[in-house]
Amino acid sequence: MINLTSFARYQPRDGGRFVAATIDDAVLQAVTDWANLVFQTSQELVAVDTGELKASGRVEVAITGKTFTAAIVYDSDHSVYVEFGTGIRGAASAGAGDGPYDPNWPGMPAQPYLRPAFDQHREEAPSMVKATIAVALR
Repeated sequence: MINLTSFARYQPRDGGRFVAATIDDAVLQAVTDWANLVFQTSQELVAVDTGELKASGRVEVAITGKTFTAAIVYDSDHSVYVEFGTGIRGAASAGAGDGPYDPNWPGMPAQPYLRPAFDQHREEAPSMVKATIAVALR
């Protein structure tokens, strides 16, 4: 699981009434929209054999005080093995993680789907938040 988090800080001038009613909702919407964009791309990239891995994916949004967090989750038992690979082939593949990799087992190469989706949309997050807030302030 790779967690994606976006935070916004602001100093309300009206005791926070306008901020709570306008800005908070806009930031939450932008964080959620961005997480859904990353999720949709990961769904296009994920390897499909039985479909179980793809079906295990989802976006989870959490609100803690003024912090909004969105996580793209794949909770299939083999999600991490597909993302990072296994054994000798996994360790040698371009998508390898930190391991540990079993040097006595041929394994399978990494077939990354979540990291490439995140990397593809990483730079879009700030502009999505800015644009959503701008629309909310109109």
